[in-house]
Amino acid sequence: MLTLWTRIRSMQRIHGDYIKTFLLGQHPSFVYRRLPYIPENEIPVYAFHNISAGTFENQIKYLAENNYRSIGADELYAVIRNGRSKQDKIVALTFDDGLKSLYDVAWPILKKYDFTGISFIAPGRILDKRNPAEDKTIADQFCSWDEIAQMHESGIFDFQSHTMHHHTVFSSSRCLGFANPM
Repeated sequence: MLTLWTRIRSMQRIHGDYIKTFLLGQHPSFVYRRLPYIPENEIPVYAFHNISAGTFENQIKYLAENNYRSIGADELYAVIRNGRSKQDKIVALTFDDGLKSLYDVAWPILKKYDFTGISFIAPGRILDKRNPAEDKTIADQFCSWDEIAQMHESGIFDFQSHTMHHHTVFSSSRCLGFANPM
């Protein structure tokens, strides 16, 4: 069993830059200060990967109950270029990789609360359709092109490219952990 100190050191080793920037107040102020509004030069951008229904619905429900609205990539670009009113409570909800939970969990919840999302998919990992006879590891983890088309046509999701295959790129001179191929 890991001791609390071992867990803290492990978190620091893996998430050290994130923790450091949070403690130094380098995150946007809406993250660490209770403000009556989001400053004009800041836009909350939430990044999701694999989504669990209960947690994700609570997060989206909170945004809806507090009068936030989500924006797509084009509107995000326009706001970055032209600014926005500080009374405009907007957020960008981004989803990486095109994981299966995008279709099974995020799409119905965003639809329920009238929110939109921006999904960055890795086209090299997307199958033509879910087929149990195909590679189980890919089929069980990623959306199919048919599912992506349905989400796009609904207007709920704006799809952008992440990378072609989402290969791991090592950037440290020391081993921080191991990545298992999918």
